[in-house]
Amino acid sequence: MCSALPRRLTFLALSLAAACGGGEASSSEGYTGATAGGAGTGSGGVAHQAGAGQSGGTAGTAQQAGAGQSGGTAGTTQQAGAGGEGPSAGSGGSAPAPLPTGKGTIGYWCGPPAAAATDAVYDDIAKAGFTLTSNACDGSTYNAAYDKQMLDFAAARGMTSIVADQRIVSAVSQANGGQLAALDAALDAAVADYSQHPALRGYHVMDEPGAGLFPALAKVVGGLKTRDPKHISYLNLLPNYATSGQLGAPSYDAYVKGYLDQVAPQIVSWDYYPFLLSGDAPGFFENMAIIRARALEKHTPFWQFVQSISFVGHRATTEAEKRWVALQSLAYGATGIWYFTYWTPPQTAESFGDGIIAPSGQKTAQYAEIQRINETFAAMSKYLAPATSRSVHHEGPLELGANPRAPGAPVYVPSFAKLTVGVFDVPGHTYALLANRDYSSAVEADFIVPVTPDALERLDVAKGEFVDAKAQAVPDGARGHVSLPAGDAVLLHLRGHVTDGPKGAEAVVGLVRGDSGYQYLVDGAWGVGALRPAGWDQCPAGYTPAGHELQSNGFWLCARDDLKGTTFYVGSVVADQGALFEVSGGGVKALGPGGWDQCPNGTKVLGKRLDSNGFWLCH
Repeated sequence: MCSALPRRLTFLALSLAAACGGGEASSSEGYTGATAGGAGTGSGGVAHQAGAGQSGGTAGTAQQAGAGQSGGTAGTTQQAGAGGEGPSAGSGGSAPAPLPTGKGTIGYWCGPPAAAATDAVYDDIAKAGFTLTSNACDGSTYNAAYDKQMLDFAAARGMTSIVADQRIVSAVSQANGGQLAALDAALDAAVADYSQHPALRGYHVMDEPGAGLFPALAKVVGGLKTRDPKHISYLNLLPNYATSGQLGAPSYDAYVKGYLDQVAPQIVSWDYYPFLLSGDAPGFFENMAIIRARALEKHTPFWQFVQSISFVGHRATTEAEKRWVALQSLAYGATGIWYFTYWTPPQTAESFGDGIIAPSGQKTAQYAEIQRINETFAAMSKYLAPATSRSVHHEGPLELGANPRAPGAPVYVPSFAKLTVGVFDVPGHTYALLANRDYSSAVEADFIVPVTPDALERLDVAKGEFVDAKAQAVPDGARGHVSLPAGDAVLLHLRGHVTDGPKGAEAVVGLVRGDSGYQYLVDGAWGVGALRPAGWDQCPAGYTPAGHELQSNGFWLCARDDLKGTTFYVGSVVADQGALFEVSGGGVKALGPGGWDQCPNGTKVLGKRLDSNGFWLCH
C-alpha cells in the first residue's frame, strides 16, 4: 500500500493515484486524514519507537541536532502573513502605543460533505471560533465547485480557506514524473480559479510526504509561489515516530531540515497524536522541539494538530487534553492549530469515533469544548502571532526533547511546578506564557519576573484585554501567582524588553546508581527536583561540569556557570551509608563518611534527596 501511515484516511483511488504516481512510498493522499497514528493502526502502521527515553548511565536518546538543547534559545519573528493572520500596530500620540496584534490560525481537518454544506453549518463553524476551513474527508470534494462554495461561505463569515483541488494533488505526481508541461497547465488552471478570491488562504498540496518527494514538491510549491505569491502552499509532515524508511531520511531532524531547505514552505505543519489507549506516546515535546528549532532557523511559522477523535489505538480526548495540546503548542511558538477531525469521517478499518460533528451533522459534546479552547487560543494568539518566540523551557520533570530553565531566564518559578514557559518579544514589550503541563490536575505556583509590579499584567481571556496581575514587589522584581486548571495557561505582559531574571538553581546533580544516571535540579530557594535520565557529565545549558566520581554508584556535578569556580560539597548516600566529597576546580576529593546534611564550616545545604540512595549538596 502506498500510504506510509495507513491510519490516515485514504480517499479512494484519486488520492492514492496522485500519491503513488511517481513510485514514491509516502502518504500523499491529497486532502485526506490529518495525521499519523500510533502502533497497530492498520497494516504497516508506524509503531511508537520504544527506548526513546534516556536510561542507564549513558545518554539514552541523543537530542536531535539543533532541536533539543537549542530549541529553548532560538528565536525568530513570526510571519503574520503566513503563520498568523495579518498583524496590525496602532499609533500613539501621547498615550502609550497599542500593542501590535495579529490573529492565530484555528483550522480543522474534515469539513462538511458537499450535501451538508449550508449557511447554517458554516455559521456553526464560525461560532466555534474557527478561522480556517478545509475540504471534506469523503474524497468527493477536490473540485472547483465545492472549493468556490467553501470560499464564499468562509468569506461571508470572516474566515479563510485552504482549498484542495485534484489538479494540485495530481501536480505532485506530474512533477515527480517530469511531466512539466502538464504540471504548468495544472497550476495555471488552479491558480486562475482561486487566487483572486478574498477568502483564499492557500492551496493544499500534500499530506505526509517522504523526503524522496521533496524535489517534486519544491517544483509544485515554487510554481504556486511564482503564480500566486500572496497565498501559501500547505503540506503536512510526518511525525517523529515514522520509520527512517517512511521519512526517507536518517533522522527526524534531517527530515525536517531537508523539507525546509528543499521545499521552502511558507508554513510548517505536522501532527503528533499522543493520546493512546495504552497511555501517552512519549515523543510529543521532542517532535515539537525539532520542528520549532528548524522553523525558527528559517523564520517560518508552524502549526500543530489537536486530536479530537478516537481511532484504532487512540482514545477519545477530554477537553483538558485538547486544551493541553493547543496551549503547549502556543507556548512553543505555534501560530496555528488544526483539529483532527471536525466532521466525523467515513468509517474505515481505523474505527473512527465521533469527531466534533457526528456523521449525522449533529454537534457532539466536543463542540462546546473546542469553542472554549478556541476562545482562549484566539485571545492569546492575538498578541503572540506577531511576536518573536525567544525561548521555551520546562519547569518540573523533563520530557523527551525538553530543556530546563537557563539561569537568568526572564521567568523564574521558585518551585518544581509542572509548567511550560514560553517567552516572546515585540518591540518594547515581553510576553510570557505559563502553561500547565498536566492535563489531569490543576497547578499552583509563584513566579518572579524582573519588572516592577505595575509593569506586569495578565490577559483576561473573557475580556480579551490585559489586566493588573496583582503582583508583589520583591528584590528581584515582581512576584506573582498562577492557579491553572488542568491543561490551561496564562499569558503575562511585561512592559519593556525584559532580559535577565533571577539566576535560579545553583546546580544540577547527576546521580549514578547501579550504572544508571539521573539528573536532579538543586535550588537553594526550594530544594531538589528529579529532572530526567542522563549520562556522565551531561549538563543543561547554563551549567558547567564541575567534577565527577566515576563509579557504578557515583555522581557528577553541574555548577551554574557563574559558580563554576567555587567549591561544592556532595554527600552521596548508597544503601543508607553517606560519604562526603569536595568538588572544586574540576576535581573531586573524598572526605570520608558523612551524615545527612553534614556541611563543612561556612557552607550550607542547598538541597537533599532523602532516600536510601540519595544525596545532599552543600555550598
